[in-house]
Amino acid sequence: MANAKLRIELNKYDMKSDKIFVCVGIGGGFATKRYSTNTGETFELNLALFNVLFNYMRKHINISAIKYDVQRTVSLVSFTSKQENVLDDLSKLLMPLSDFKCSEENFLEAKEDTIKAFEQQFKHGSFRALFKSFEFADLNKRFLLKDLISDIESIEYDDFIITVNRIVNPNNICIYVLGKTTELDNTQFEKIASNFKNHDTPITFWEEGYDPYLKQDASIVRLAKENYNLTVLTFDFLSKNLTTFSKKIILDIFSECLNACTIKDIHVDAVDASIILETETIEPMKSNLFSILESSYSVAKKKCVERYAILIECYPDIFACEATSLMLTGIYIDQYIDFLNKCTYALFDEIIKNADIKISEAQIVLRKEKK
Repeated sequence: MANAKLRIELNKYDMKSDKIFVCVGIGGGFATKRYSTNTGETFELNLALFNVLFNYMRKHINISAIKYDVQRTVSLVSFTSKQENVLDDLSKLLMPLSDFKCSEENFLEAKEDTIKAFEQQFKHGSFRALFKSFEFADLNKRFLLKDLISDIESIEYDDFIITVNRIVNPNNICIYVLGKTTELDNTQFEKIASNFKNHDTPITFWEEGYDPYLKQDASIVRLAKENYNLTVLTFDFLSKNLTTFSKKIILDIFSECLNACTIKDIHVDAVDASIILETETIEPMKSNLFSILESSYSVAKKKCVERYAILIECYPDIFACEATSLMLTGIYIDQYIDFLNKCTYALFDEIIKNADIKISEAQIVLRKEKK
């Protein structure tokens, strides 16, 4: 087997401290079920796999200040280190995943931790509303909350071990390193991959998709212990030639044009794109995006650029995670920010026209039960 090269980006940004911020991203999350290889083979992923894996790693990976985050289509592990320790720390993280093994006892313990954590979160109405909103936002991936709940309960040891070794492979991993790495280069990080024993067959998640013309706006009202509103805007790009890069530009600008709301999530992947908003009142939102004036675009673009600048200066750990998530979709954050900075209104307008966008809207409404 030829050794695959990990996708690595070193950002030698002149940080105020000597800390190195590292994020390792794996392609897959709690909303990605079906995968295919470059040979045409297909297989399915238990939706709870990364939650169980990360709960196992929490107890068996000894790196200080390490964080785990399972998202819809990516799963991230991040930590802070020093230049002299970062290669060893990264090896400590990756090598246990190479030819992954764990005892059935440890698996069952991680599974139980996953069940308990989910049950605790599920008590909160805002959590249930957010995961219900993913059913609209990730419609093309056919995500259903009930499937995730079922998979948490039904995940089995043998399948867990086999699938971890398929999904955690060099072609499905990205690494972003942020900080004063003056004495390091990519080849030193790539050496870590040379001992990675997992197969290196390229894989990608896939879905059959949903006919965008059949999508309708929706509203769901549920009783809960608190009042809470979420609005989900989903974007179908009827132009088949539009890149994920262009979709991300569109959603970033659109999100800043919805400045009266709290943005919970901006998401773009190969098959779905959405903005999830937390709102005080129930009112249609998508009409705000049908026509964006040049003055509104200029303000929105400025806010977008400033947001990334604030992240790298004040929240470098979050910036590294954002950069890693983008890498897994084929976008390099430095190129993206540079393009965003130079993108004129005329160019943005051309991108919008070429995209041929259909916007759908769903509202998740929780109302406090009357006693």
